[in-house]
Amino acid sequence: MFAPLVRTGDALVRGQAVASRHGLLCAEGNVVCTEPVISPVTGTPCLFYSIRATVRWHEAGMRRQRVLDSRHEAARFALDDGSGAIWIDAVWGGHFEPMETTRQSKPIGPYGHIAGTDFLFGKYKLSTGALPRGAICRVEEHVLPLLPRLYARGKIESRGIGHPGWCKLFLEGRAAAH
Repeated sequence: MFAPLVRTGDALVRGQAVASRHGLLCAEGNVVCTEPVISPVTGTPCLFYSIRATVRWHEAGMRRQRVLDSRHEAARFALDDGSGAIWIDAVWGGHFEPMETTRQSKPIGPYGHIAGTDFLFGKYKLSTGALPRGAICRVEEHVLPLLPRLYARGKIESRGIGHPGWCKLFLEGRAAAH
Protein backbone atom coordinates (compact mmCIF):
# COMPACT_ATOMS: atom_id res chain seq x y z
CA MET A 1 0.00 0.00 0.00
CA PHE A 2 1.08 3.53 -0.75
CA ALA A 3 2.49 5.43 2.23
CA PRO A 4 3.85 8.93 1.56
CA LEU A 5 7.21 9.94 3.02
CA VAL A 6 6.59 13.01 5.19
CA ARG A 7 8.62 15.18 7.54
CA THR A 8 8.33 14.15 11.19
CA GLY A 9 6.90 17.56 12.13
CA ASP A 10 4.19 17.24 9.45
CA ALA A 11 3.28 13.78 10.74
CA LEU A 12 3.04 15.23 14.24
CA VAL A 13 0.99 18.33 13.39
CA ARG A 14 -1.01 17.33 10.31
CA GLY A 15 -1.32 13.55 10.88
CA GLN A 16 -4.20 12.18 8.79
CA ALA A 17 -4.00 15.11 6.35
CA VAL A 18 -0.55 13.99 5.11
CA ALA A 19 -1.16 10.22 5.39
CA SER A 20 -2.57 7.91 2.72
CA ARG A 21 -6.34 7.29 2.65
CA HIS A 22 -5.64 4.24 4.85
CA GLY A 23 -3.77 6.35 7.40
CA LEU A 24 -0.30 5.08 6.44
CA LEU A 25 2.79 7.22 6.22
CA CYS A 26 6.57 7.00 6.30
CA ALA A 27 8.99 9.19 8.20
CA GLU A 28 12.73 9.20 8.71
CA GLY A 29 14.76 10.88 11.40
CA ASN A 30 17.17 10.75 14.28
CA VAL A 31 16.12 8.54 17.19
CA VAL A 32 15.21 10.36 20.40
CA CYS A 33 15.20 7.90 23.30
CA THR A 34 16.11 8.90 26.83
CA GLU A 35 15.27 5.54 28.43
CA PRO A 36 16.06 2.52 26.27
CA VAL A 37 14.90 -0.87 27.51
CA ILE A 38 17.54 -3.43 28.47
CA SER A 39 17.20 -6.86 26.94
CA PRO A 40 17.36 -9.49 29.71
CA VAL A 41 19.42 -12.18 27.96
CA THR A 42 22.23 -10.09 26.45
CA GLY A 43 21.86 -6.91 28.52
CA THR A 44 21.68 -4.79 25.35
CA PRO A 45 20.26 -1.24 25.59
CA CYS A 46 17.63 -1.28 22.85
CA LEU A 47 14.45 0.16 21.35
CA PHE A 48 12.64 -3.21 21.33
CA TYR A 49 13.26 -6.81 22.34
CA SER A 50 11.31 -10.03 22.20
CA ILE A 51 11.99 -13.33 23.93
CA ARG A 52 10.62 -16.78 23.20
CA ALA A 53 11.49 -19.71 25.46
CA THR A 54 10.73 -23.27 24.38
CA VAL A 55 11.46 -26.78 25.54
CA ARG A 56 12.03 -29.67 23.12
CA TRP A 57 12.14 -33.40 23.83
CA HIS A 58 11.53 -36.77 22.21
CA GLU A 59 8.67 -38.93 23.35
CA ALA A 60 7.51 -42.21 21.81
CA GLY A 61 9.75 -41.61 18.79
CA MET A 62 8.23 -38.18 18.09
CA ARG A 63 9.71 -34.73 18.57
CA ARG A 64 7.70 -32.56 20.97
CA GLN A 65 7.94 -28.85 21.69
CA ARG A 66 6.22 -26.51 24.14
CA VAL A 67 6.42 -22.72 24.45
CA LEU A 68 7.31 -21.86 28.04
CA ASP A 69 7.30 -18.08 27.76
CA SER A 70 6.94 -15.35 25.16
CA ARG A 71 7.29 -11.64 25.88
CA HIS A 72 8.40 -8.37 24.39
CA GLU A 73 9.03 -4.79 25.47
CA ALA A 74 9.47 -1.51 23.64
CA ALA A 75 11.12 1.71 24.74
CA ARG A 76 9.32 5.01 24.41
CA PHE A 77 11.08 6.78 21.55
CA ALA A 78 10.54 9.30 18.78
CA LEU A 79 11.96 10.24 15.39
CA ASP A 80 12.99 13.80 14.60
CA ASP A 81 14.27 15.08 11.25
CA GLY A 82 14.63 18.61 12.65
CA SER A 83 11.01 19.62 12.03
CA GLY A 84 9.57 18.16 15.26
CA ALA A 85 9.60 14.78 17.00
CA ILE A 86 6.90 12.13 16.34
CA TRP A 87 6.50 9.20 18.76
CA ILE A 88 6.87 5.66 17.51
CA ASP A 89 4.58 3.10 19.15
CA ALA A 90 6.46 -0.20 18.80
CA VAL A 91 4.73 -1.93 21.71
CA TRP A 92 3.01 -4.46 19.37
CA GLY A 93 6.24 -5.28 17.57
CA GLY A 94 6.58 -5.35 13.81
CA HIS A 95 9.19 -5.88 11.15
CA PHE A 96 12.40 -4.33 12.42
CA GLU A 97 15.81 -4.23 10.73
CA PRO A 98 18.46 -4.83 11.88
CA MET A 99 17.33 -7.31 14.51
CA GLU A 100 20.13 -8.90 16.48
CA THR A 101 19.30 -12.49 17.40
CA THR A 102 20.77 -14.51 20.25
CA ARG A 103 19.98 -18.18 20.81
CA GLN A 104 20.98 -20.08 23.92
CA SER A 105 20.17 -23.65 24.91
CA LYS A 106 20.54 -25.61 28.13
CA PRO A 107 20.06 -29.39 28.27
CA ILE A 108 18.18 -31.11 31.04
CA GLY A 109 20.22 -33.58 33.09
CA PRO A 110 19.96 -37.37 32.72
CA TYR A 111 17.38 -37.55 35.52
CA GLY A 112 15.11 -34.80 34.27
CA HIS A 113 14.56 -31.29 35.64
CA ILE A 114 13.63 -30.88 39.27
CA ALA A 115 10.45 -28.84 39.64
CA GLY A 116 10.94 -25.53 41.42
CA THR A 117 14.40 -24.81 40.03
CA ASP A 118 15.01 -22.10 37.46
CA PHE A 119 17.22 -21.67 34.40
CA LEU A 120 19.16 -18.44 34.06
CA PHE A 121 19.95 -16.97 30.62
CA GLY A 122 21.77 -13.71 31.33
CA LYS A 123 19.35 -11.95 33.69
CA TYR A 124 16.33 -13.74 32.23
CA LYS A 125 15.04 -16.30 34.72
CA LEU A 126 12.97 -19.13 33.29
CA SER A 127 10.79 -21.18 35.64
CA THR A 128 9.86 -24.38 33.85
CA GLY A 129 8.33 -26.81 36.29
CA ALA A 130 9.16 -30.50 35.81
CA LEU A 131 10.58 -31.42 32.41
CA PRO A 132 11.25 -34.79 30.83
CA ARG A 133 14.72 -36.34 30.76
CA GLY A 134 16.74 -35.34 27.70
CA ALA A 135 14.77 -32.14 27.09
CA ILE A 136 16.49 -28.97 25.90
CA CYS A 137 15.43 -25.48 26.99
CA ARG A 138 16.01 -22.87 24.32
CA VAL A 139 15.74 -19.10 24.60
CA GLU A 140 15.73 -16.86 21.55
CA GLU A 141 16.07 -13.10 21.99
CA HIS A 142 15.55 -10.57 19.18
CA VAL A 143 16.78 -7.02 19.75
CA LEU A 144 16.35 -3.79 17.80
CA PRO A 145 19.47 -1.97 19.04
CA LEU A 146 19.55 1.68 19.99
CA LEU A 147 20.25 3.09 16.53
CA PRO A 148 20.98 6.76 15.81
CA ARG A 149 18.55 7.00 12.86
CA LEU A 150 15.45 5.09 11.67
CA TYR A 151 12.99 4.97 8.81
CA ALA A 152 9.43 4.12 9.90
CA ARG A 153 6.31 3.05 8.01
CA GLY A 154 3.09 2.67 9.93
CA LYS A 155 -0.31 4.10 10.71
CA ILE A 156 -0.69 7.60 12.10
CA GLU A 157 -2.41 7.48 15.48
CA SER A 158 -3.04 9.92 18.29
CA ARG A 159 0.06 8.47 20.02
CA GLY A 160 2.29 8.80 16.93
CA ILE A 161 3.18 6.23 14.28
CA GLY A 162 2.13 2.71 15.21
CA HIS A 163 1.06 -0.75 14.17
CA PRO A 164 -1.49 -0.54 11.34
CA GLY A 165 -3.35 -3.72 12.35
CA TRP A 166 -3.60 -5.25 8.88
CA CYS A 167 0.19 -5.16 8.36
CA LYS A 168 3.23 -4.67 10.56
CA LEU A 169 4.94 -1.52 11.76
CA PHE A 170 8.16 -1.33 9.76
CA LEU A 171 11.36 0.15 11.21
CA GLU A 172 14.68 0.13 9.42
CA GLY A 173 18.05 1.52 10.48
CA ARG A 174 19.35 4.24 8.19
CA ALA A 175 22.68 6.00 7.92
CA ALA A 176 22.68 9.61 9.10
CA ALA A 177 21.69 12.13 6.43
CA HIS A 178 24.51 14.17 4.98
